[in-house]
Amino acid sequence: MISPFMFCGMLGHLADQFIKDRNPIKTARCVSAEHYGNQLPTAAQYFFSVYIESRDLSAQNIDVVSILVDDTKNEYAKNTYTLVIIVDYDHLNRVMADLLFTVILSHEICHFVFYYELFIKLGGDSSSNVYNKFKNIVSITEDEINITRVDHHKVEDLIDLSNFIRILTKFPKSHFAKKNETDIKYDEFFSDFLRKFKIIG
Repeated sequence: MISPFMFCGMLGHLADQFIKDRNPIKTARCVSAEHYGNQLPTAAQYFFSVYIESRDLSAQNIDVVSILVDDTKNEYAKNTYTLVIIVDYDHLNRVMADLLFTVILSHEICHFVFYYELFIKLGGDSSSNVYNKFKNIVSITEDEINITRVDHHKVEDLIDLSNFIRILTKFPKSHFAKKNETDIKYDEFFSDFLRKFKIIG
């Protein structure tokens, strides 16, 4: 059974790493068992990684975008996938930037939960068979790089946090799974993630 608890370790690691990064380009990575809080199976920890980066997205008129990248095109040519989350951190409300980031991260990890569920349903191992099935379902080739745009959102400068949370809670399952079957109750996962960060009671 897939539960929100399984993803709390990675949430905490990513949020802590990103918020504490004082470099001009803030980043965070989740690439090992320790980063995942040792809650996901070893095969999943190998198959997936998560990378977050702050970047100016004003030209696209959005504040966050996430893409799923097929790692076979990188220098290591692994049959794995990386969820890349790009946040225009400097454009977020200055007073609430870290709080908004954790809300955004909680939503984006709900997308990760769907890909994890799909991986498990396809066999949940590191074989080329599982990789190929996964790739056939999710990948779109652009500029010779296998990527899939997962999600994007615009966050207003003067934002009502409770309304923003309410909007993100109401997304239907199709927002995460597209046309695929899913058994995840994403609104409950999102709420549990926010409780982890003590954003809601």
